[in-house]
Amino acid sequence: MVELAYHGKCALPKGTVTLTRPRRRATQQPMEPIANITAPSPTASPTPKPPRAPWRTELAALVVLALPMVFTQLAQMAVMTTDVIMLGRLSQTALAAGAIGSTVYYFAWLIGAGPPSAVAPMVAQSLGAEPDNKEAVRAIVRMGLWAVILMALPMAAVLVSGRWVLLHLGQDPILADKAGQFLGMLAVGLPFSLG
Repeated sequence: MVELAYHGKCALPKGTVTLTRPRRRATQQPMEPIANITAPSPTASPTPKPPRAPWRTELAALVVLALPMVFTQLAQMAVMTTDVIMLGRLSQTALAAGAIGSTVYYFAWLIGAGPPSAVAPMVAQSLGAEPDNKEAVRAIVRMGLWAVILMALPMAAVLVSGRWVLLHLGQDPILADKAGQFLGMLAVGLPFSLG
């Protein structure tokens, strides 16, 4: 190796390759090496990537949280689309009765889903306040199940009496009859869709 020293006059004596700083003229201290120049090692690790911008980190977290909700909405739309395709192939009357029945079902589901939907934020609040208090979580979930039962019973009664409700709302008797049959089948699944 060759030692390269900078003494103000560019002297190049033999030895290891070393870059040094010039001496300060005021103090006349000996020169210190700036860096030893060596060939890079073939196993040297690459330089680390700079940290991501905060907005990119937030965007990645948002996408991770949003994707399950997006897929859930698409699955629900796919079920409705399947209903429309199947009922439409059956007959116009079946499609119309399914549309009216779905409206009544959605009304009953929306009213019945209110109290049970409070379970998740209450559990999150309880675990956030006291992470080890599993008894509070059990109590909240138990009350949520009671809320599902208490809300599902009257809403299922509305669905079972869907024909009567639709007739009193002025719907065609044939459509009301077919929608009532459709709602009777949906009433069985209402408690499970609320919970």
